[in-house]
Amino acid sequence: MSKILPGLTFAAVLALVLGGASFALLPRTKPTLPELYPAPAFELIAADGSRLSSESLKGKVWIANFFFTSCRGPCPLQMQHLKQVIAEFEEESDLAIVSITVDPVRDNLRRLTDYAANQGIVDRRWHLVRAEHEELSRLLNEGFRLGSADEVVNHSTRLVLVDRKGMIRDYFDGVAAPEIDELKRAVPALLATP
Repeated sequence: MSKILPGLTFAAVLALVLGGASFALLPRTKPTLPELYPAPAFELIAADGSRLSSESLKGKVWIANFFFTSCRGPCPLQMQHLKQVIAEFEEESDLAIVSITVDPVRDNLRRLTDYAANQGIVDRRWHLVRAEHEELSRLLNEGFRLGSADEVVNHSTRLVLVDRKGMIRDYFDGVAAPEIDELKRAVPALLATP
């Protein structure tokens, strides 16, 4: 019996360790996303010169992000992650991305168009837009609650997930792959909700 007890103890410990390790490797999903607050109303100018309004996005699930075309820091990675998201849901016409430049002085419409071409952003559901500084500041501070528009270089890398009713549902770090995976898991639930 004394030889059996250590063997059983070892087996029990091994089962706990392996079970715990496999649980730690399971993807984490957030519970049902709460409605945080309404996304701000806006009318922005898209790279093609058309107007994009928050009203035109009603009925769609959309993701907002902030970037600038001369960014050599997190913006290219954030855009690559968004390309993965839009590609994963290529059949979903009710999903949109709204990329808002935080550098409206330099990022004119031609520069936004060139940036989209250089980044391979060709999906019609993806809108690169600009606003004048005052409107941009309102969107960042009061609307999306992401900080100041006064420091272009230090803009937020958070992605904002908005539901069909125009409610902000969650924020995701646009440069962290695990957060992008969480975003990809959150989108279908919002698309399935009328």
